[in-house]
Amino acid sequence: MDAIYQAAANTPWWVYALLIYLIIVGIKASKTRVVSLKKLFIIPAFFVYMSIHTLLNSVTIDIFSLSIWSGSILFGTLIGWMQITNTKVKVDRKKNLVEIEGTWTTLIYILIIFTTKYFFGYELAVDPELARQTTFEFALLATSGICTGLFVGKLLCCLNLFYKLPSTELNEIG
Repeated sequence: MDAIYQAAANTPWWVYALLIYLIIVGIKASKTRVVSLKKLFIIPAFFVYMSIHTLLNSVTIDIFSLSIWSGSILFGTLIGWMQITNTKVKVDRKKNLVEIEGTWTTLIYILIIFTTKYFFGYELAVDPELARQTTFEFALLATSGICTGLFVGKLLCCLNLFYKLPSTELNEIG
């Protein structure tokens, strides 16, 4: 219990601010909302950045790490794409708006990603040698890649639908 307290006490304040922001984003995503096409890129771009940061700063880059990471992103992208294909989406190409049906999965994904990123970061801070263990490296890269891919897949499917679906008039509200 003391280790958990020490980890929480030594966590920078901005990590908690980021968590609060991500929870707010996840709660907003639980309701049907109309967003600009530009806003759809924010969360995937953030998680792509974090995933690349993990790859570059947590493991040795070699064919194994690149294969696990890229394969995991592809797998996550497929799952994210399939999730949006089962969601109601409307588009307004004149105003570059997309209406997306609400889902709690965004909040769930965000919490899973945040928790695993925190866990792996803590473990590496306590024992940097873990980065050289194949099992740990695989788990870190697979988790990072799949979670990133989920948001990339959702974005790509939304973009695909943006150009395929008939355009209807929408007003931005979220």
